[in-house]
Amino acid sequence: MRVSLDRDESIKVMDSQWKSIIASRHQQTTSSSNIKT
Repeated sequence: MRVSLDRDESIKVMDSQWKSIIASRHQQTTSSSNIKT
């Protein structure tokens, strides 16, 4: 049970990190496309 709890916590952290990375990349792509147009 303890291991599964730790795994869930690590997954939550990774999920939030991925969301922030995807959000930053999305902003970069949209800004670059705006510059192109």
